[in-house]
Amino acid sequence: MITLVAVHAVKGVGGVKAGDKVLIHAGASGSGSMLIQVAKALGAGVATTVRDDAKGAFAKETGADLVINTKTEDIVERVKEWTAGQGADVVIDNLGGDVLAKSIEALKAQGTVVAYGFAAGPEVRFDIRSLLFAQKQIKGTMASDVEDLEWGLGEVKAGKIKPVLDRALPLSRAAEAHRLIADSEIKGNIVLLPWAD
Repeated sequence: MITLVAVHAVKGVGGVKAGDKVLIHAGASGSGSMLIQVAKALGAGVATTVRDDAKGAFAKETGADLVINTKTEDIVERVKEWTAGQGADVVIDNLGGDVLAKSIEALKAQGTVVAYGFAAGPEVRFDIRSLLFAQKQIKGTMASDVEDLEWGLGEVKAGKIKPVLDRALPLSRAAEAHRLIADSEIKGNIVLLPWAD
């Protein structure tokens, strides 16, 4: 499921193509690691955000060209440096909340922010002028279609996209899985096994 929605967000809604510069948040998360791989499979350069150096190393392994540690670095400043002052062509914002304003600021004029999630909160606030004057766009998605499935399966088969599994837990430990995700202790994906004890 994450693969298909990631394909749709990056390829379909974001329109990412070879040579684009893409910012993806939470690069060590399940969705972030998948989004990075989809953008790289399309030939884009990828910057990503993480909260610590270990997650940064993981994001590099999944294909990120630039890793931004949000505890020690400014997202907008680093993206502007990386893009020679232009900003990212596309930002995939899987966090929402107060991060969306930074996503808009890190975007180039006439670029697109794809709102893909709300892990940082469902309510957002930003200066509307940063969107209007530079003709930036915000598009939302949580969907996919048959074309996404076909393209995604082809990239998995070609070895360009590899789902990353941090751990598998029995369904009886679902509360622990939620805590691990909430505490940002997972790199990649976590799977619950309903048949395991």
